[in-house]
Amino acid sequence: MVASVWSECMKHLDKKIIQEPRNRSQNSDDRADIAVFDVSNRDSFELDIAMAHPWCLDVLSKAPHDDGTAAARAEVRKKKKYSNEILPGGQHTHCIPLVFEHFGRWGWEAQRFFINMSKSSVDEDGKSNANEFKTFWRRRLSVTLQRCNGQVVSRKLSRSQQAKDSNRLTDNTQFYC
Repeated sequence: MVASVWSECMKHLDKKIIQEPRNRSQNSDDRADIAVFDVSNRDSFELDIAMAHPWCLDVLSKAPHDDGTAAARAEVRKKKKYSNEILPGGQHTHCIPLVFEHFGRWGWEAQRFFINMSKSSVDEDGKSNANEFKTFWRRRLSVTLQRCNGQVVSRKLSRSQQAKDSNRLTDNTQFYC
């Protein structure tokens, strides 16, 4: 759901996109969510979108923890995962981790990317409309993130009810990242 909104956002900026590109390997864990091609300056990059929960055990075990710690740790993991990737044909790719915490905080890379992309937004007359772009897409992404959170809670409640109905003991108190 979040990847679809990011794809729409990139299309709004006249970027060519491929969702879930398969140019890395056959392993489904080794691909980004969106490949973006900017025809105007022949630039390309991949976006890897992830959600991180601030109450994950690896975040809680590190003290002190500041707001944004979960997103920062997820960004580091993503950067390590995709560092020095070489595409077929010997091309290097630039992968940008777009990490969001479940409570709404955006990771630094996501913030920086969004601001940079908003600068290229123009209206029909060729005038910059970066502020309108940021306002609209921030709200759209925020609503989408909250819808995702609602779906996660709904699934956990459904599983909990199923487990309760079948008299199975489960531990639904731990958050998994």
